[in-house]
Amino acid sequence: RSALIVVDVQRCWYSDSPGGLARAAFPLLPDRTAALLTTARLHDVRVVHVRANYERSPHVATMRRLNPSLNTVPILPEPEAWAKEIEGELV
Repeated sequence: RSALIVVDVQRCWYSDSPGGLARAAFPLLPDRTAALLTTARLHDVRVVHVRANYERSPHVATMRRLNPSLNTVPILPEPEAWAKEIEGELV
């Protein structure tokens, strides 16, 4: 059986990315991801969402200390609205 695995499609990596770098690099990501999810759901393909939540990780604390200008957004599992799970989908 097939599945669509949606990995790390969350605000901290895209909408809230520092300087809008992710949005500039991947402007079609929202529309294409939403279309892919719609198609998978229409064809009863299982959808699984995987999200990072590293805010309390010692690794992130070290990275922020070493690269303060690159690590300004909290790494929280808040999904993008266009890739949010619906009832019955695994997160």
